[in-house]
Amino acid sequence: MCDPITLVVGGMSLLSGVMGGIQENRQAKADAAALNTQAEDAQARSAFDQAQMDREAQRRVGALRAGAAGRGGKVDSGGNLDQQSLLIGETALDKAMRGREGTIESNNLRTQAKNRRAQGKSALTSGVMNGVTGALGAAGGSGGGFSSIFGSGK
Repeated sequence: MCDPITLVVGGMSLLSGVMGGIQENRQAKADAAALNTQAEDAQARSAFDQAQMDREAQRRVGALRAGAAGRGGKVDSGGNLDQQSLLIGETALDKAMRGREGTIESNNLRTQAKNRRAQGKSALTSGVMNGVTGALGAAGGSGGGFSSIFGSGK
C-alpha cells in the first residue's frame, strides 16, 4: 500500500486536473452563450437596417412624386416613373446585400460559439486525463505503481 502523503498528492493532482477542466468547460459554455447572443443581435441589426432602408426609399419616392406634382407633371409616367423604379430597385439590392451581410455575420458568430463549446469539452477531457495521469504518476513515483494504489491483487 502506498503511504498517505502519496495518496494525498495523487488525490490533489486528480482533483486539480478535473476542477481545471470543469472550470474551462464552464467558461467555454458562457463564451458560447455570449457569441450566440451576438449572432441574434447581428440578425436583428440587419432587419432593422433593412426596415430603415425601406422607410428612406419611401420617403425619397414620396419626395419625387411631390416634386413632379408640384411642377404639374405626371407622377406615374415618363422620367419620374423611371426615377422611382430605379430608386426602388437600388433599395431592393441594398436590402438584399445588408441581409446577406447580417446572415454571414450571424453564421460566423454561431460557428465560433460551436467551436468554443467544443474547446470546453476538450478541456474537460484533458483536465480529467491530466488529473488521472498526475495521480498515477504520484503513485508510480512511490515505487508501487498500480499495485500500491489498488493492492497487490493477492
